[in-house]
Amino acid sequence: MQLLKLIVWTLLAALIAMICANNWTPVTVKPWPGVERTVMLPALILGAYLLGFMPVTAWHLGSRWWLRRKISRVDRELVDARANDPAAPASQGSIDAV
Repeated sequence: MQLLKLIVWTLLAALIAMICANNWTPVTVKPWPGVERTVMLPALILGAYLLGFMPVTAWHLGSRWWLRRKISRVDRELVDARANDPAAPASQGSIDAV
């Protein structure tokens, strides 16, 4: 399986390299009036991709962080509730036993 993954990543990298080599042309970008920059087309495409990727990644990481905090808080509450209830059994059986 690792060999197959290596082959796929190698082919993908070669394909991207060929596309970049064939499209290596200068492009003039005007980010705001009075400013002109000349960049290569593959660099412009990569920059646009990263600008679109960053907000989604930030949202994903923030939601993971929030959910982990919520789960750890619920786990702490569960441990505290079991510690304060002397009638609760030490270990719970399977749900099917109910």
